[in-house]
Amino acid sequence: MKILRIVDSLVREVKKNRNRTYQDQWMWMSFDSLLYAAAYKIERARLTKDLNKKLDDLLDAINYLRFAAARVLMEKKRDLSFVR
Repeated sequence: MKILRIVDSLVREVKKNRNRTYQDQWMWMSFDSLLYAAAYKIERARLTKDLNKKLDDLLDAINYLRFAAARVLMEKKRDLSFVR
């Protein structure tokens, strides 16, 4: 769907624009903290009436969820390395 490609593009743009903020800090955050950050952004988006802020918070939440997914993949890869 074209609209989802637009969302994906906006998520990447937010990450790029906030690269100074995100940097590699997410790698030092606990998995729970990443999920809490996403949940906070989602809750804030739910409560705000400003559509621009609502969209920004949702895009930011998606990035935190991506970081959490990356953390799971990193753990999974690490766990698999012990199997060899």
